[in-house]
Amino acid sequence: MDFDLKQRNGRANPGVVIFCRNDYICQMRDIRELIVMDPEVLGGKPVFKGTRVPVSTLFSHLERGLTLDEFLNDFPTVRKDEAIAILEFAERLFSSGNFSKLHETAA
Repeated sequence: MDFDLKQRNGRANPGVVIFCRNDYICQMRDIRELIVMDPEVLGGKPVFKGTRVPVSTLFSHLERGLTLDEFLNDFPTVRKDEAIAILEFAERLFSSGNFSKLHETAA
């Protein structure tokens, strides 16, 4: 199941992830539909919405050389489309001008 990152109307919206399967089934997701930060859940760490799974755990698994499917087996409350959308959001953030703005703000 391949997902391709698309831009809506040719313009990037940093809070929205659009992914398409087979070039005709497209879904637009606001990042707030995927990630929540609640002080009552893991001290406010970003987690997959509706779970207690930190988003950082996905990246930790991948950094250790595990596959996305291995991550999903370890955390069955996370759906594959949500994990892919978050990876696409991260890719979009780091490959766009938005990252330089984020970097400047954090500095």
